[in-house]
Amino acid sequence: MSICIKDQIQNMNIVIGCTVGCTYCYARNNVKRWHMIDDFADPEFFPGKLKMMEKKRPQNFLLTG
Repeated sequence: MSICIKDQIQNMNIVIGCTVGCTYCYARNNVKRWHMIDDFADPEFFPGKLKMMEKKRPQNFLLTG
């Protein structure tokens, strides 16, 4: 029986936004589409998301941002 590793990893964006402003940025489009923050050019830190890592059951997290 094989296990797919991508099913075992959770993605966690603790910072959303970027000050660079690339014209080809996919992240800016996603934030605008899903209304995650008001201004993508002003990055926001979400410390509450770190509490997801406090669960007793072992988990794998991919921290991005």
